[in-house]
Amino acid sequence: MINNVSNSPIASSVLTLKSRLEIRFDASTIDGLIIKDRMYTPSMSNPRSYASFPSILFIPIIRLNRNMFDQSLGKDDIKKIFLSPSQFNIFIEQKLANNIYKKVSLSQADKKGIIHENILFILSLFFKKGNKFVVNDTNYIVNTYNWDNEYKYNELIGQNTSVFNIKLNFMLHQGSELSFIDSTRLNCLQKKNDIIRDYYVLSGINTNQK
Repeated sequence: MINNVSNSPIASSVLTLKSRLEIRFDASTIDGLIIKDRMYTPSMSNPRSYASFPSILFIPIIRLNRNMFDQSLGKDDIKKIFLSPSQFNIFIEQKLANNIYKKVSLSQADKKGIIHENILFILSLFFKKGNKFVVNDTNYIVNTYNWDNEYKYNELIGQNTSVFNIKLNFMLHQGSELSFIDSTRLNCLQKKNDIIRDYYVLSGINTNQK
């Protein structure tokens, strides 16, 4: 669901094609919380290859799916489409040129679940289980991530772009490999934390209270 949507009438303008996805996150390991409310940058997924890309580019008004991409492309190639402005623009132009993929308004995209599905597409691309994640020069492996399905939208006046903001919670494993045992332990911890969080919600307990 969209929160804090700009009132500007940009329903089907080029502006909504030139968006970016900003991700803030908390991260935990088996030993507990290690990162609180940090902004994600693509270099965290690949410090060497993605260092020059400041953010993830995003398409809110055309539904994304794997069939839109050449089947010969690997996941790293597809990722770079959402990191490189030049590749991103070429991709959009190609998809719109033959009128197979049609734009809808932002409100229609919200009602039809396109924005939600496109965010899930990006998340599954960058944060698949086993993917690398580097923070503070320490190597981690993604075990799981949770998204509350909420997103906020803002138009950046004068910058010809829009920003979709989401919040994730990561369960990470320190190191370069994730064994079955490590994954099982982390999954059990995640389920425990989810049960505790659900209990607090159902009980009306404010977890921010000391």
